[in-house]
Amino acid sequence: MQKIYIEHLPIPPATSDLRKQVEELACQIIESSKNNIDTNNLENEIDAIIYDLFSFTQEEIAYIENLRTHF
Repeated sequence: MQKIYIEHLPIPPATSDLRKQVEELACQIIESSKNNIDTNNLENEIDAIIYDLFSFTQEEIAYIENLRTHF
């Protein structure tokens, strides 16, 4: 990606509590991955936080989830 295409994307501000929550989940994912433990639930929690942060509609979430299954 080139800067010109992403520099104007609106990124909503996250509270420090939200950042800490995502950081904790990411650390849990890393540790679980090291032990070959399934991380889907943790990843879904992060996804839900991001969807909420961006105020995505159910239709937008379904579209994103559908795209993920194809990659």
